[in-house]
Amino acid sequence: MTRRIRLARRYLGGMLPVFDCHADALQRALDLGHDLGRETHGHLDLVRGRRGGLAAVVLTAWIDGPYAEESGAAKRRTNALLDAADDLFARHPQSLRQVVDGADLLEPRASSPSRVATPSRTTSTSSTTTPRGAYGS
Repeated sequence: MTRRIRLARRYLGGMLPVFDCHADALQRALDLGHDLGRETHGHLDLVRGRRGGLAAVVLTAWIDGPYAEESGAAKRRTNALLDAADDLFARHPQSLRQVVDGADLLEPRASSPSRVATPSRTTSTSSTTTPRGAYGS
């Protein structure tokens, strides 16, 4: 067993980690007011994710086509989605943490082993995303 798998199992209390590389759930937070840090009826919330072994999730700032039709609308929408992510982290500091690299993601948290880690806001070459910093636990 590799060191990373041992660390991941320790971090998750013996479970193998699940890594969701693309979740559009921030749209639900912004448009419907869903708190992703609480159990919701949508396709992803961090409570059900944690129960299922979710160790990390990349929360994307996906911009639908209509926002590209008006000058500046895509940027405003992106910033609003990223603000929704910031709000999520501010509301749940005990269950979320910001991480910026794989080593930090796998680092066990003795004080809070059940945290869900969320990797950093990623840089994209797509015109539909505007990176703004790092987030993530």
